[in-house]
Amino acid sequence: MKKMNIISVICLCLFIDSAFAQSKKCNLPILIDEYGIYKNFTKLNVKIKEDITEDSYMEVVLYDCMGAMQLKGYKNNLVVVEGNYINSLDTLKACLKVLDPIELKESIIIQKYFQPLKNGTWKYYDLQGKLIKQEEWQNGILQNKD
Repeated sequence: MKKMNIISVICLCLFIDSAFAQSKKCNLPILIDEYGIYKNFTKLNVKIKEDITEDSYMEVVLYDCMGAMQLKGYKNNLVVVEGNYINSLDTLKACLKVLDPIELKESIIIQKYFQPLKNGTWKYYDLQGKLIKQEEWQNGILQNKD
């Protein structure tokens, strides 16, 4: 009986540790290459709309905190890009220069982030909605493009 309880406690601890590690990763921004922006997402498996410019926005369904997502980019309410990402291979780091607005001092910080990989078919459209380019990606590597 004691052996069973110890095994149960170990399994529970491993599960909690895994869940905690996953929740920590959700706090990191994800780089979205198409727009060159870092985005902190807070919800999984729901469509999120993010304005990019006055006339463009993106819709994202994030499946995983490491970057697996479906992306559609819009300009003038027309789809201009659509495709899927798979998880980033690992956490990446970037050095960023920041300015203290009070003391006007610059400093360097290290920002951790995820950079997901393009995967599957990516389609690009002109402003009339006509398909102008199609690419096939596999684990972040371009296989072919039309």
